[in-house]
Amino acid sequence: MKKSVTKYDILSAAKCGIEFELYSEKTSSQISRDLGRALNKKIVVPVVSVAFDKEDKGKYHSEMEPTATTFKLEKDFSGGKDMRELITGPLPYEEARLVIIKTLEWIRLNGWTDHKCSIHLNLSFNPYLIKLKNEVSQLETLKFILSYDENFIYERFPERRGSVYARSIDQVIPINKFTFQNPYDTIDPNNYIVPDEKYYGVNFTKKPKNYLEFRYVGGKGYEYKAQKILEILDYSILKIYNTLQNPSYTSEDIGKLKRMLVNQRSVSDSFSSLERFLVDYPKIYVLVDTKGDRDIVKTYWTTIRESLFSLIVSGNMTEGTYNYDTDISISQLRYAKLTNAHEIGDFEMFDCEVNGSFHDVSFFRCKIKDSRLNRCKLIELNEVHDSKVEHTSSLPGNAFFECYINSPDQIIEGTVTGGVIRNAILGKNLEISSRTLTVETSDHENRKNTYSPDDKK
Repeated sequence: MKKSVTKYDILSAAKCGIEFELYSEKTSSQISRDLGRALNKKIVVPVVSVAFDKEDKGKYHSEMEPTATTFKLEKDFSGGKDMRELITGPLPYEEARLVIIKTLEWIRLNGWTDHKCSIHLNLSFNPYLIKLKNEVSQLETLKFILSYDENFIYERFPERRGSVYARSIDQVIPINKFTFQNPYDTIDPNNYIVPDEKYYGVNFTKKPKNYLEFRYVGGKGYEYKAQKILEILDYSILKIYNTLQNPSYTSEDIGKLKRMLVNQRSVSDSFSSLERFLVDYPKIYVLVDTKGDRDIVKTYWTTIRESLFSLIVSGNMTEGTYNYDTDISISQLRYAKLTNAHEIGDFEMFDCEVNGSFHDVSFFRCKIKDSRLNRCKLIELNEVHDSKVEHTSSLPGNAFFECYINSPDQIIEGTVTGGVIRNAILGKNLEISSRTLTVETSDHENRKNTYSPDDKK
């Protein structure tokens, strides 16, 4: 008689690699020694030569691959100069639990965490301990999303709801947004766009490597939530296994998808005509070449509605002025407020307040907070707070506050107060506060100015 697989069997067959972000007043060498003793592991601090006779301990994102017996401790500049990241190799489930418990205890006694800190759980299975119908690399993403209840996470870590670095995976969008159909008895995953980028609560881009990265857990004081973290570990392992073993869509999945798409269906209906849209969204003004002539706007309606749909569904926009510039074929936005925006791109934005993730956007006089900018341009008098800025240029007049800047191919001008310049070309007029950490930079015309933050008050 075939033995049924128990919850214990599933969990025992799991493998878990863990990444802990933390702060401590101890040096990297002291942390590796003390924490290594507590975990009974070798913890390596990677080094890189910075001069003929000097080394920098704790190299950022080293190429060393941790194992089950040898972990690594690195600098993590996303949280400032004092943040460290402990990275384990894949561990058997029971051992991973002990490592989590003991590491959290060590942090409580020897360090601290803040809102920038998180724990990443990298989950897979040992194929020799359990038989799987499918590999993790073959996991059906949409099926997993519909099976996974994020409220289980947010009940334990409510402050992580809306995190720009661990966004909700409940971001399913029909490929054809404007001929909306309800799912019937079955679901065809090819009809939907699902998260395929790193900064979601579940990082599905790791599937080809046969594991999933869970990024939900973290925040200030996570070291005091060991039991909640272990509950999330178990829940996530079981959900992966169930999805791999039962890839068919159930009536519960269909019901959840319908509920997820209610708002999108309502938005889609509003785009049936320009007249309907203007009635449903009276505070959103739609222009073409700064003119509101309805006949002209109707001519370009099928061209511009995709951008408007994105702003409403992915940017939670309820008011503002949208303009389509036909001379340069670009969408422009003014006086809008975007919250928890998801991958908004290919815009010019003026006098907006935004929060979320943006790519290929040119900003003018905007207030940007708790965001990720990638391949953007900061043109004029923007304020950027507590954000991750990558491959983004900045002209004079822009101001950064407590940001992480990694733009090795772009010139940064303006003022930088606090935070970290991981890599950038420093403009000749750039002003950097005395408490800003600069790591790898090159000076444009060999000039930069340093000031005390108090001088700017």
